[in-house]
Amino acid sequence: MSVKKTKVKNKLKDILEERHIMQIDLIVDLGKLGINISKSTMSNICNNRYDTSMEIGLKIATILNLKFEDIFFLDEE
Repeated sequence: MSVKKTKVKNKLKDILEERHIMQIDLIVDLGKLGINISKSTMSNICNNRYDTSMEIGLKIATILNLKFEDIFFLDEE
């Protein structure tokens, strides 16, 4: 029996594009909530190259007025 690996992925890049929101704007809004991340880190999050913390994920969902699960999902590899 093989065990499938699961990874947390997100649709953040698509959501930001649909809403015409720039990554820098999300970075600024996160900063207002006490979360400071770099442009590079945000790019990596948006491109699923970095697994963000639960705290950052929840704050992103709050800023975008979405549920956590509307942005983040489990992907079986």
